[in-house]
Amino acid sequence: MAANLVVNWETFSKIEKDGFEIYEIEVSEKKASEIESNLFQNQLKYELIAIKKGTEIHSYLVEAYTSLNHTLFANSIENLSNFTGTLNVFQLDGTSVGQLVIFNGHSKNTTEKSVIEPLNEVINFYSYKQSLTNKAPECVETYIVYTYALENTNHYSSVTVGNYTQLTYRNTTQETIITTSFMNTPYPCGTNGDSYYILYRTTINRDVIDEVIDPCEKLKTQYNNLTYKAKIDVLKTQTGKTKENGYAQTKDGSFTTLTANGSDAVTLPRDINRIGYMHTHLDSYQKTNSDGDLIDVFPIKIFSPEDVKQFLILVVNAQNYGIPISDTYGVMVSSAGTYQLGFTGNAANINVKTSTINWDESLNEIYKTTILENGLEKGLLKFLKDKIGIDGIDLYKIEETGNQKITLDINGEKVTINCN
Repeated sequence: MAANLVVNWETFSKIEKDGFEIYEIEVSEKKASEIESNLFQNQLKYELIAIKKGTEIHSYLVEAYTSLNHTLFANSIENLSNFTGTLNVFQLDGTSVGQLVIFNGHSKNTTEKSVIEPLNEVINFYSYKQSLTNKAPECVETYIVYTYALENTNHYSSVTVGNYTQLTYRNTTQETIITTSFMNTPYPCGTNGDSYYILYRTTINRDVIDEVIDPCEKLKTQYNNLTYKAKIDVLKTQTGKTKENGYAQTKDGSFTTLTANGSDAVTLPRDINRIGYMHTHLDSYQKTNSDGDLIDVFPIKIFSPEDVKQFLILVVNAQNYGIPISDTYGVMVSSAGTYQLGFTGNAANINVKTSTINWDESLNEIYKTTILENGLEKGLLKFLKDKIGIDGIDLYKIEETGNQKITLDINGEKVTINCN
């Protein structure tokens, strides 16, 4: 209940009567519950009430069911003369402490709970002048209330890099929870009490952080692994070659050597156990073209569109086969630096988005132009944002002096966040 309620502090009021101090604050629902009943109106009202006498103080949360053909609960003990219905009474920790049945402002403590007697007494102070002789008599019956609660749980990951923390939405799960409770209820005397029913429908929205991710700690663990670090160090010595080199890692920690596919690519075979890859981007070199001419080649020393595509395949594979997505990575080693890709977004969005992307030469040309206009790091991030459009692809620069996350601010400018 509390997850769906908001305290309206601006409605605070205080009244005094017969030695009592009475404090009232209206409470509203974020999403209105639905009451389906031939006894009650479909709108619930809520109020916080505190009653003080001498040194004693009693605090309650009241949930008011209003009978049909009567005035809605007025959120004021002073103005209940036309109210008929049931007040479910709770302590502020959520404990149910009983019910009061109200007939045109006159209260009955039908559950005979002493803890709510101060509230019962105060309500009746204001009803003593009310005459019920001109009102249709009401009877009291105990009914079962069937509650259908649709619980929407929004799942998030908390990602922390240095002093920067971001919540990343994952998915929403739904569950219908059916419960029953008993409620003392007024109903018109002389009618068939068995014909009445009460259904309570509500929606509960919860936000839950299921996973706390620290990519910086993950990077530190990786590069403290001697085998992993040794592979990176080997690749750093191979950027002056004329063919790319690389390794792929499976979830058991083992590595395999990747085969060069021409000068500027390596082949990454599919493997459902694969979690990451690392490869080189070369320094400039010369090669002979199809006409037999010697030409200069200037490789781009940061991830290519194909590198990004292969990394996303690893992320989807991890999602499908129960591998932690935080274990997936892609690494590019060049003489301009070592960069790593990680993913902290919603993997469920990848297939939908990538199916709309044409991974062809025209995309490569857009990529090259973006890099040329913006530089390596900013250019790649703009390309990822504008042309790939999948939130959560993160870029890190790996430095001996400390790793960094490279990102864009809301104005599209490059921002460097140091790992602690």
